[in-house]
Amino acid sequence: MLIDVKEYTPSLKKLWSETFGDDDEYINLLFDFDYTPAECFAEISDGDVISVLYLLKGYITADGKVFEGRYLYAAATDKKHRGKGLMAELIRQAREYVKEKGLSFICLVPADEGLYGYYARFGFEAVMRNFVSTFGGKNSGLIEESADFSEYLRARKEISVPFFCFGEDEWKYAFSCLNYAGYKVINNTCDSYIIIDEANKEVLEYISSDENLADNTKKLLSKLSAGASIVSPYDLSDFCECRENRFGMVYFADNRLKDYTADGIYMNIALD
Repeated sequence: MLIDVKEYTPSLKKLWSETFGDDDEYINLLFDFDYTPAECFAEISDGDVISVLYLLKGYITADGKVFEGRYLYAAATDKKHRGKGLMAELIRQAREYVKEKGLSFICLVPADEGLYGYYARFGFEAVMRNFVSTFGGKNSGLIEESADFSEYLRARKEISVPFFCFGEDEWKYAFSCLNYAGYKVINNTCDSYIIIDEANKEVLEYISSDENLADNTKKLLSKLSAGASIVSPYDLSDFCECRENRFGMVYFADNRLKDYTADGIYMNIALD
Protein backbone atom coordinates (compact mmCIF):
# COMPACT_ATOMS: atom_id res chain seq x y z
CA MET A 1 0.00 0.00 0.00
CA LEU A 2 1.02 3.64 -0.38
CA ILE A 3 2.28 5.11 2.88
CA ASP A 4 3.25 8.54 4.20
CA VAL A 5 7.06 8.50 4.33
CA LYS A 6 7.23 11.09 7.11
CA GLU A 7 4.92 9.03 9.32
CA TYR A 8 7.16 5.97 9.04
CA THR A 9 10.57 7.65 8.74
CA PRO A 10 12.23 5.97 11.78
CA SER A 11 11.14 2.52 10.63
CA LEU A 12 12.16 3.22 7.02
CA LYS A 13 15.60 4.42 8.12
CA LYS A 14 16.08 1.31 10.24
CA LEU A 15 15.17 -1.04 7.38
CA TRP A 16 17.42 0.88 4.98
CA SER A 17 20.38 0.67 7.35
CA GLU A 18 19.92 -3.04 8.01
CA THR A 19 19.47 -3.86 4.31
CA PHE A 20 22.06 -1.66 2.60
CA GLY A 21 24.51 -0.92 5.41
CA ASP A 22 24.74 2.82 4.69
CA ASP A 23 25.65 5.29 7.43
CA ASP A 24 23.19 7.76 8.92
CA GLU A 25 24.61 10.74 7.02
CA TYR A 26 23.92 9.11 3.66
CA ILE A 27 20.47 7.82 4.67
CA ASN A 28 19.50 11.30 5.86
CA LEU A 29 20.03 12.67 2.35
CA LEU A 30 16.72 11.07 1.45
CA PHE A 31 14.73 11.53 4.63
CA ASP A 32 15.88 14.72 6.33
CA PHE A 33 16.60 17.26 3.60
CA ASP A 34 14.80 19.00 0.74
CA TYR A 35 13.66 15.91 -1.14
CA THR A 36 11.53 13.08 0.20
CA PRO A 37 9.80 10.66 -2.20
CA ALA A 38 6.05 11.14 -2.28
CA GLU A 39 5.31 7.65 -3.59
CA CYS A 40 6.35 4.84 -1.28
CA PHE A 41 4.81 1.36 -1.28
CA ALA A 42 5.25 -0.68 1.88
CA GLU A 43 4.03 -3.63 3.90
CA ILE A 44 3.46 -2.83 7.57
CA SER A 45 3.48 -5.29 10.45
CA ASP A 46 2.89 -4.24 14.07
CA GLY A 47 3.61 -0.64 13.14
CA ASP A 48 6.94 -1.38 11.47
CA VAL A 49 7.83 -1.34 7.77
CA ILE A 50 8.89 -4.85 6.78
CA SER A 51 9.04 -4.42 2.99
CA VAL A 52 9.32 -1.26 0.90
CA LEU A 53 10.03 0.28 -2.49
CA TYR A 54 10.12 3.92 -3.56
CA LEU A 55 9.01 5.41 -6.88
CA LEU A 56 10.96 8.46 -8.04
CA LYS A 57 9.74 10.66 -10.88
CA GLY A 58 11.59 10.26 -14.16
CA TYR A 59 11.28 10.63 -17.92
CA ILE A 60 12.37 8.85 -21.06
CA THR A 61 12.98 11.07 -24.08
CA ALA A 62 12.79 9.43 -27.52
CA ASP A 63 12.31 10.81 -31.03
CA GLY A 64 11.55 14.26 -29.66
CA LYS A 65 8.82 12.96 -27.35
CA VAL A 66 8.93 12.87 -23.55
CA PHE A 67 7.31 10.02 -21.60
CA GLU A 68 6.79 10.30 -17.85
CA GLY A 69 7.31 7.30 -15.64
CA ARG A 70 8.88 6.19 -12.39
CA TYR A 71 12.26 4.88 -11.21
CA LEU A 72 11.91 1.99 -8.75
CA TYR A 73 14.35 2.67 -5.95
CA ALA A 74 15.73 1.03 -2.79
CA ALA A 75 13.54 -2.08 -2.73
CA ALA A 76 14.10 -3.84 0.59
CA THR A 77 12.52 -6.53 2.76
CA ASP A 78 13.35 -7.28 6.37
CA LYS A 79 15.43 -10.46 6.64
CA LYS A 80 12.89 -12.13 8.92
CA HIS A 81 10.14 -11.68 6.33
CA ARG A 82 11.87 -12.64 3.09
CA GLY A 83 10.56 -15.48 0.95
CA LYS A 84 6.92 -14.59 1.63
CA GLY A 85 6.22 -12.76 -1.64
CA LEU A 86 6.01 -9.33 0.00
CA MET A 87 8.21 -7.59 -2.58
CA ALA A 88 6.41 -9.30 -5.44
CA GLU A 89 3.14 -7.85 -4.18
CA LEU A 90 4.61 -4.35 -3.85
CA ILE A 91 5.93 -4.50 -7.42
CA ARG A 92 2.49 -5.57 -8.66
CA GLN A 93 0.93 -2.64 -6.77
CA ALA A 94 3.48 -0.25 -8.28
CA ARG A 95 2.69 -1.49 -11.80
CA GLU A 96 -1.04 -0.96 -11.29
CA TYR A 97 -0.43 2.47 -9.78
CA VAL A 98 1.59 3.59 -12.81
CA LYS A 99 -1.12 2.36 -15.17
CA GLU A 100 -3.87 4.10 -13.20
CA LYS A 101 -1.97 7.40 -13.32
CA GLY A 102 -1.50 7.10 -17.08
CA LEU A 103 2.28 6.92 -16.84
CA SER A 104 4.41 5.17 -19.45
CA PHE A 105 6.94 3.04 -17.60
CA ILE A 106 8.78 1.90 -14.52
CA CYS A 107 12.54 1.49 -14.78
CA LEU A 108 15.12 0.14 -12.38
CA VAL A 109 18.73 -0.98 -12.14
CA PRO A 110 19.11 -4.44 -10.54
CA ALA A 111 21.61 -4.45 -7.68
CA ASP A 112 23.35 -7.48 -9.20
CA GLU A 113 23.20 -9.60 -12.35
CA GLY A 114 21.19 -12.32 -10.62
CA LEU A 115 18.24 -9.97 -10.15
CA TYR A 116 17.67 -9.45 -13.88
CA GLY A 117 15.85 -12.77 -13.94
CA TYR A 118 13.82 -11.88 -10.87
CA TYR A 119 12.50 -8.61 -12.30
CA ALA A 120 11.86 -10.23 -15.70
CA ARG A 121 9.12 -12.25 -13.96
CA PHE A 122 7.20 -8.99 -13.51
CA GLY A 123 7.49 -7.89 -17.12
CA PHE A 124 10.65 -5.81 -16.87
CA GLU A 125 12.80 -5.93 -20.01
CA ALA A 126 16.59 -5.48 -20.13
CA VAL A 127 16.57 -2.73 -22.78
CA MET A 128 18.64 -0.06 -21.03
CA ARG A 129 22.34 0.25 -21.78
CA ASN A 130 25.41 2.45 -21.95
CA PHE A 131 28.94 2.28 -23.32
CA VAL A 132 31.98 1.77 -21.07
CA SER A 133 35.31 2.94 -22.48
CA THR A 134 38.74 2.40 -20.93
CA PHE A 135 41.56 4.83 -21.51
CA GLY A 136 45.09 3.46 -21.24
CA GLY A 137 47.09 6.68 -21.54
CA LYS A 138 49.72 8.22 -19.28
CA ASN A 139 48.16 11.56 -18.46
CA SER A 140 48.32 13.06 -15.00
CA GLY A 141 44.58 13.58 -14.65
CA LEU A 142 44.58 17.23 -13.63
CA ILE A 143 40.89 18.07 -14.05
CA GLU A 144 39.75 20.88 -11.79
CA GLU A 145 37.23 23.09 -13.62
CA SER A 146 33.91 22.69 -11.81
CA ALA A 147 30.67 23.26 -13.72
CA ASP A 148 27.24 24.46 -12.71
CA PHE A 149 24.63 21.78 -12.10
CA SER A 150 22.03 23.51 -14.27
CA GLU A 151 24.50 23.83 -17.19
CA TYR A 152 25.10 20.11 -17.10
CA LEU A 153 21.39 19.27 -17.10
CA ARG A 154 20.77 21.58 -20.05
CA ALA A 155 23.48 19.84 -22.03
CA ARG A 156 22.19 16.43 -21.03
CA LYS A 157 18.78 17.19 -22.52
CA GLU A 158 20.43 17.38 -25.95
CA ILE A 159 21.42 13.68 -26.03
CA SER A 160 20.34 12.35 -29.42
CA VAL A 161 19.67 8.73 -28.39
CA PRO A 162 16.61 7.65 -26.33
CA PHE A 163 17.56 8.25 -22.70
CA PHE A 164 16.29 8.26 -19.12
CA CYS A 165 16.48 11.26 -16.81
CA PHE A 166 15.16 12.05 -13.34
CA GLY A 167 12.71 14.79 -12.47
CA GLU A 168 14.15 18.11 -11.29
CA ASP A 169 13.84 17.42 -7.55
CA GLU A 170 15.04 13.86 -8.01
CA TRP A 171 18.12 15.14 -9.86
CA LYS A 172 18.96 17.33 -6.89
CA TYR A 173 18.78 14.30 -4.64
CA ALA A 174 20.87 12.25 -7.10
CA PHE A 175 23.56 14.92 -7.14
CA SER A 176 23.61 15.13 -3.36
CA CYS A 177 24.33 11.39 -3.36
CA LEU A 178 27.04 11.77 -6.00
CA ASN A 179 28.67 14.64 -4.11
CA TYR A 180 28.62 12.52 -0.96
CA ALA A 181 30.40 9.75 -2.86
CA GLY A 182 33.10 12.13 -4.10
CA TYR A 183 31.90 12.94 -7.63
CA LYS A 184 31.79 16.40 -9.17
CA VAL A 185 30.55 17.98 -12.42
CA ILE A 186 33.29 19.27 -14.73
CA ASN A 187 33.11 21.44 -17.86
CA ASN A 188 35.30 19.56 -20.38
CA THR A 189 34.62 22.06 -23.19
CA CYS A 190 31.94 24.67 -23.88
CA ASP A 191 29.60 21.90 -25.10
CA SER A 192 30.71 18.81 -23.19
CA TYR A 193 30.58 17.81 -19.52
CA ILE A 194 31.62 14.97 -17.28
CA ILE A 195 30.79 13.69 -13.82
CA ILE A 196 34.05 12.39 -12.39
CA ASP A 197 35.42 11.07 -9.11
CA GLU A 198 38.02 13.00 -7.15
CA ALA A 199 40.83 10.67 -8.22
CA ASN A 200 40.07 11.31 -11.93
CA LYS A 201 39.82 7.58 -12.52
CA GLU A 202 36.12 7.12 -13.18
CA VAL A 203 34.03 9.27 -15.49
CA LEU A 204 30.55 8.35 -14.34
CA GLU A 205 29.01 10.17 -17.31
CA TYR A 206 30.35 11.97 -20.39
CA ILE A 207 27.98 14.16 -22.42
CA SER A 208 28.90 16.01 -25.61
CA SER A 209 27.22 17.78 -28.50
CA ASP A 210 26.98 15.56 -31.57
CA GLU A 211 28.76 17.97 -33.88
CA ASN A 212 31.88 18.24 -31.71
CA LEU A 213 31.94 14.73 -30.24
CA ALA A 214 35.26 13.75 -31.84
CA ASP A 215 37.13 16.91 -30.78
CA ASN A 216 35.58 16.91 -27.32
CA THR A 217 36.51 13.27 -26.80
CA LYS A 218 40.13 13.87 -27.81
CA LYS A 219 40.34 16.76 -25.36
CA LEU A 220 38.84 14.64 -22.59
CA LEU A 221 41.29 11.81 -23.19
CA SER A 222 44.16 14.29 -23.06
CA LYS A 223 43.18 15.15 -19.49
CA LEU A 224 42.32 11.79 -17.95
CA SER A 225 44.65 9.77 -15.77
CA ALA A 226 45.93 6.40 -16.97
CA GLY A 227 43.42 3.56 -16.78
CA ALA A 228 40.42 5.86 -16.45
CA SER A 229 36.98 4.50 -17.38
CA ILE A 230 34.36 6.55 -19.24
CA VAL A 231 30.64 5.77 -19.21
CA SER A 232 28.59 7.48 -21.91
CA PRO A 233 25.86 7.15 -24.56
CA TYR A 234 28.57 6.95 -27.24
CA ASP A 235 30.53 4.15 -28.86
CA LEU A 236 34.06 5.55 -28.46
CA SER A 237 35.84 2.57 -30.01
CA ASP A 238 37.53 4.91 -32.53
CA PHE A 239 39.39 6.51 -29.63
CA CYS A 240 39.90 3.81 -27.00
CA GLU A 241 38.74 0.37 -25.90
CA CYS A 242 34.94 0.35 -25.65
CA ARG A 243 32.16 -2.14 -24.90
CA GLU A 244 28.37 -1.95 -24.72
CA ASN A 245 27.04 -2.55 -21.21
CA ARG A 246 23.61 -3.75 -20.07
CA PHE A 247 22.39 -1.32 -17.42
CA GLY A 248 18.81 -1.44 -16.23
CA MET A 249 15.34 -2.67 -17.09
CA VAL A 250 12.00 -1.18 -18.12
CA TYR A 251 8.41 -2.21 -17.51
CA PHE A 252 6.44 -0.69 -20.39
CA ALA A 253 2.98 0.53 -19.39
CA ASP A 254 2.70 2.32 -22.74
CA ASN A 255 3.54 0.34 -25.88
CA ARG A 256 4.16 3.54 -27.83
CA LEU A 257 7.28 4.08 -25.74
CA LYS A 258 8.37 0.52 -26.49
CA ASP A 259 8.07 1.21 -30.21
CA TYR A 260 10.10 4.42 -30.00
CA THR A 261 12.91 2.74 -28.04
CA ALA A 262 13.28 -0.53 -29.96
CA ASP A 263 17.04 0.07 -30.31
CA GLY A 264 17.57 0.57 -26.58
CA ILE A 265 17.52 3.33 -23.98
CA TYR A 266 20.56 5.07 -22.53
CA MET A 267 20.68 4.73 -18.75
CA ASN A 268 23.62 5.49 -16.53
CA ILE A 269 23.02 7.66 -13.45
CA ALA A 270 21.50 5.18 -11.03
CA LEU A 271 20.87 5.44 -7.31
CA ASP A 272 21.13 1.76 -6.39
